[in-house]
Amino acid sequence: MTDTRRAAACPLRLREPLLPWYTFPVGLPISRSAVDRLGERLVKASQPAEGDLATLESVIAAYDDPLVQAEALLSSLGHAPTTRLKTTSTLIDKLRREAGMGLKGMQDIAGARVVISGGRSQQDEVAASIVSYLSGGSRPPKIIDRRASPSHGYRAVHVILFFDGLPVEVQVRTRMQDTWAQTMESLADRWGRGIRYGEEAPAGSSVAATKQRRDLVAGMHRFAHVIDKFEDFEDQLETIEERLERAVALAENHPQRLELAALRDDRRVAAEGVRTLMAELADTMTRTAIAMSED
Repeated sequence: MTDTRRAAACPLRLREPLLPWYTFPVGLPISRSAVDRLGERLVKASQPAEGDLATLESVIAAYDDPLVQAEALLSSLGHAPTTRLKTTSTLIDKLRREAGMGLKGMQDIAGARVVISGGRSQQDEVAASIVSYLSGGSRPPKIIDRRASPSHGYRAVHVILFFDGLPVEVQVRTRMQDTWAQTMESLADRWGRGIRYGEEAPAGSSVAATKQRRDLVAGMHRFAHVIDKFEDFEDQLETIEERLERAVALAENHPQRLELAALRDDRRVAAEGVRTLMAELADTMTRTAIAMSED
């Protein structure tokens, strides 16, 4: 079974007012306890049984309806989400990697991604708007802030939505967070998914190639820290801009109003210049990483 990636356009016809998305009937093909037992068998087996793989595919397919509803919701809120269902292989890998995780408790079998153009404040606003829309459900959404607790360099804000008890993980990312994550994903496709979870890059065709791989992964982790520091600085700039805006409004008849307005405008131009440079740096880092990975 391969990843399913849908276009932002949703096949559902939206009504006004919008339907409460959490009311759509979906469910698993087997009981939740049977789902966990299936997960345990998959972890233990060196070669999973064909019957278990077929059952796993039916479990994954059960998340398709919730994912369609999540995509429709995000589209109705003005976003252009990309979506996917985990494959059987990536799901089994995760169960084996994260000991003690039950299959029924996995929250990212179905996933959607929203990439925003702004910084952390907009990221928070988007996550809050998604939560607000579904807050009346029988199981309210929850937010997991991966900026505060990054996973091996990965940062984003995750919103877990529930549709009849089945979760859909929505990743809300800034452009630079997304660029970093996509680059690591590309490297993992070449060198194995373990590098996304703190493992060393496997040996290359030579000692020099091995060193280059491992230096590149280490550089990606350092760059993730740089992005985090920049986005923190960007937040501070936005606060300064807001204070200058208020000062200009309050100083309507003050002789220094024009000076304040000029300072505000200069600050905006400078901030936008820094954002552009960081975006270019992120794009350059991506191209360099992919080129260097082809040893």
